[in-house]
Amino acid sequence: MPNIGLRVIDGLDRAWSITKETALRETREVLLSEIAPFKTVVSFMTVSVYTNHRGLADRLVTLGNDGVRIRLVRQAVLTRPINVVQLRESKYAYRTYLRERKYNLEKRTMLANFLNSRTGTLRPCDALIAWLKGGSGFRYNLNYSRAHYFVDHDHPNEGTMLSLVMPGIVRKTMPIQTTK
Repeated sequence: MPNIGLRVIDGLDRAWSITKETALRETREVLLSEIAPFKTVVSFMTVSVYTNHRGLADRLVTLGNDGVRIRLVRQAVLTRPINVVQLRESKYAYRTYLRERKYNLEKRTMLANFLNSRTGTLRPCDALIAWLKGGSGFRYNLNYSRAHYFVDHDHPNEGTMLSLVMPGIVRKTMPIQTTK
C-alpha cells in the first residue's frame, strides 16, 4: 500500500504575517475536509502529513499559497510490519522512544544520571547521549528532546521505570525483531 509523505510547513521563516495565517487556515480546511485517513506529525516547526490517499497530497500541492511551503512529496511502498522495530542484530528486546519536549538542564541531568546508573540494562542511542552531554546541535535546540531519541532495553517494564523517573517522557515502546 503506498504511503505518501508531505512536509507541509517549513519553520525557517519565523516572521508571522497575514499571508502565512491565511495559508495555514486554507491548509487546515483541506485537512479538516479530508475523509481519507491521514496522520500528522509535528516536529520542531515542521508538520509532516502521511496518507495513503494521493488525492490529499495533490490538493495540498495545488493550494499554491505563499505562506506554506511544500518541501517534499514522496510515495513509498511499506512492507515492514507496524509497531515493530526491525534490526539485523540486537542484544535487546525492546526500544522505547522519547517524546519531543522541552527539558531544562536539571531534567536533562536527572535523565543522564538515570541512564548512567543503568548502563547494564539500558542502551541510549548516540543522538540522545550527545544531547544529554550538550555538545551537539544548535544552541537553541539543547532544551528540546527529539522524537527520534530512543533507549534499547530487555525488559518491557524499563519504559515504565523511565516514566516514573521522568513522567511523560515515554512516547512508545516497541519490540525489536531481528532479521537476517
